[in-house]
Amino acid sequence: MPLPAMGIWWTLCFLIFLDNTWGQEQIYVISTPKVFQVGASENVVIQAHGYTEAFDATISLRSYPDKNRTYSSGYVNLSPENKFQNSAVLTVQTKQLGEAQSSYSYVYLEVVSNIFQNQKKMPVLHDNGSLFIHADKPVYTPQQPEHYKASVCDYFTTLIWWSTTMKTFQYSLGFNIHILLILPQIL
Repeated sequence: MPLPAMGIWWTLCFLIFLDNTWGQEQIYVISTPKVFQVGASENVVIQAHGYTEAFDATISLRSYPDKNRTYSSGYVNLSPENKFQNSAVLTVQTKQLGEAQSSYSYVYLEVVSNIFQNQKKMPVLHDNGSLFIHADKPVYTPQQPEHYKASVCDYFTTLIWWSTTMKTFQYSLGFNIHILLILPQIL
């Protein structure tokens, strides 16, 4: 081949191999909590990278293993206006799952759009609750008794209150001994 023809040949090969690197790869990211909690609103975020046209996606929590029931679902639109990221809030209610034999069960997290489709088995925690502790002072001296109020809230939002007193004694070798007295209070 003459030298000018070789230059055209190399340019053509270079453009063919460069074709795959001109645009960003089209990928999507689905961000969820590791465990869904019964009765809690959980945020599911979808991000799409490398897309140029808007599209819709449906996010749903479905029964495991049969996928016959939909416990919760949300609809999101991914577009250049929202930078191809959006979120939906999903909640699994206690009535939907029924009584659980153990503290864990599973649901399918399913995301369906005209661009992609994905599903994943996710654990669901039945025994969720919160503990809130409130002290009556920000700073204590070693001679003062320490008073706390603890508030326990289960997933039915039932409040249980305790009033506690904690005293600290210093042992002769420098160890601290804590005595905790818990007195239940009825609301």
